[in-house]
Amino acid sequence: MNPVEPAYGPADAVDSWLHEALGDAPGHGSAYGAARSAIFDAVRADRGGPVACRLRALTNHTDTAVRLVVLRLLTELSQGDRPWPAAADAAFIRLRDRDEKVRRCAAWLLAAADHRRATEELGATPAHLPPTARLALAEALFEPSDQARIAGLLPLAERLRQDHDPAVRLRAALGVLRHGLAENRAPWESAVLADLDAGGERLGGPGGLIAWRPGTLWGLAARAHGEEAACYAWIGRLSTSRTPVRRRAAIDMAEVALRHWRAAPASVAASLRPMLADTAPELRAAATAVIGASLEAARCCADELAGLLGDPRAGEAAVPALARTGDARAMDGLCALVASGAAAREVGEAAEGLAVARVNLEPLVAATVDALDRHGKGCSHDPVRCAAPSAVAVLRACGAASAPAVAELMRQLDECLDAASSHHWLRTQLLLALGDIGPGAAPAVPLLERVIARETDTWAADHASMTVLRLTGDRGRAERCFEDAVGQPRRRAFAASLLEWLAGHGGLSPRQSAHLRELTDRPRRLHPRLLGALWKHSGTAAARVLLDVLPRYLDDDAYGAYACSVLTDMGREAAAALPALREVAERRTRLPLYLGDFDRETRADERLAAAARDAHAHITSLTDPAG
Repeated sequence: MNPVEPAYGPADAVDSWLHEALGDAPGHGSAYGAARSAIFDAVRADRGGPVACRLRALTNHTDTAVRLVVLRLLTELSQGDRPWPAAADAAFIRLRDRDEKVRRCAAWLLAAADHRRATEELGATPAHLPPTARLALAEALFEPSDQARIAGLLPLAERLRQDHDPAVRLRAALGVLRHGLAENRAPWESAVLADLDAGGERLGGPGGLIAWRPGTLWGLAARAHGEEAACYAWIGRLSTSRTPVRRRAAIDMAEVALRHWRAAPASVAASLRPMLADTAPELRAAATAVIGASLEAARCCADELAGLLGDPRAGEAAVPALARTGDARAMDGLCALVASGAAAREVGEAAEGLAVARVNLEPLVAATVDALDRHGKGCSHDPVRCAAPSAVAVLRACGAASAPAVAELMRQLDECLDAASSHHWLRTQLLLALGDIGPGAAPAVPLLERVIARETDTWAADHASMTVLRLTGDRGRAERCFEDAVGQPRRRAFAASLLEWLAGHGGLSPRQSAHLRELTDRPRRLHPRLLGALWKHSGTAAARVLLDVLPRYLDDDAYGAYACSVLTDMGREAAAALPALREVAERRTRLPLYLGDFDRETRADERLAAAARDAHAHITSLTDPAG
């Protein structure tokens, strides 16, 4: 039954959601989302209705995986300031579950469904709950979803200072620091240090809604209250400790600092560099991953990272970290990662770093083609285990150097033509990869013509058309494509790309120029890709419009670097944008980018800051008489 139909019954909604939640791709797909929405609608309408009752019954299921996902869903359904006693009762029973993850999950549900009862259970004397459940209750209570409850946490923390469990005492003290509940932080910092060794390893266990270790919580506390210098000082102090728990806390604090403060790489690298030789393999690997997440920190520790390339644990993070900075010593390791089928995002970004540094990419391209040949066949039958996305990401990054891979890319694209809709993303990446190669991929033009003729998705067909232009340089084709795309709102991006291409390949015709002028009459709706075309075509006459629009894109993860490049091309005409460039380049904290990965956001900020600095320096050199 289609889960979006009005006749969707309570049992059908829960069963469909459960099937999707425990499937091969849990939590994805329209069926999962539709069933989940139906459950939320039903429970919000009636917490005592059949859907809610069915979910509570499933918390006693014999399958641990079922109990876990149902408890998590009930926790989400319990958010808000209205208690849900029935859900709290279900959670209380599972606090003594045989599985630790279930006990933690149940504790978070109890805290969400009945905050007062959870507080009473945590403070009960003598304690009657399993230690895992009590600690999870403390973790949940000190991370309330309802911000109004934060003010009431200090009395609870004061009571827990005498708790018999050091992990509970530690979590309470960290909660006080994180939420700024005490004016005098020193006693609570001392409390954290006093219990860190005894209780630190138990925090952040699997099953909780949030699984943060002590160092992460301490770092978040410093971040929330702007205590940058103090954070660096604690990282330095803890990193030289004799106990692994404290050194791990230093690593986790450093991770938070790197993701928030731009000055962190130098300070963090100085403190964590010795830990790259830590005798504990897991700490050595963790320090490598944290340092490697930042381009600047990785450059500071390049030689140490190079020494870890063969490390069984740390090498997995050292290879992409070095490659992202353009260090050729990572080449062999990256070839091995590609051969192993590592994640597309990871190897693609690493390959891009080597390409930007103009490292010889022949070995990497050869390894990638070999990986495609060995592991990329049959993707249409098993897209989940398909190795093609990783290989294509590498080949895209290598650009023209990937010409030896054209035949393999064509084979992959040909196979995708008749594949399921799940291959639309891969199909698009293959098209872009051929375009990135440029004229060296000209043998693919007949296949691309077939794609254009057969493709029902206009967006994919436009990608194929743009790829043909990049391979052939056919201006007549570009003009015909432009005429076809003009006036279609859903193809604005394609039309903008075409105008930019035409402006750089012979200039714009009177009609194209008129269309560009028409768009500039509404600068607030001007597509960013048109800005380069506008400068190439109109020059200084367009400076006012460009200076009105470009600065608004400088902190954009998609178009920030592009905006910097256009301003650089404008030279002295972009002098009015210097304050905006300086603001982006000289921020104390990282830009709020949203890429779905904290470490990628850190590196994106570093690249944007560098692009803004370079643009600022270039424009200043042309406008400053002293320059």
